Amino acid sequence: MALELGVEHGQLVRGREVYMAHCNECHDRIPPGEMDPESWRGILPHMAVNAELTTTEEEEVLLYLMAAHGTVHGADLEH
Repeated sequence: MALELGVEHGQLVRGREVYMAHCNECHDRIPPGEMDPESWRGILPHMAVNAELTTTEEEEVLLYLMAAHGTVHGADLEH
């Protein structure tokens, strides 16, 4: 999936690590496949502020969410 997105595998790993470490501090973690990419793009900036993520962490979490969503839904990352 990393190759399909044109990102490094390490970015996806770090994005998942941040997601797993921070995204259940205030609420239950939402499985990446349950929200479409546009929803993730809309909500992540607000959540990143709440979780005090760096810009890099936010970008890597978004990459992870897009890749994980694409894995569940056949790599359709544009809808």
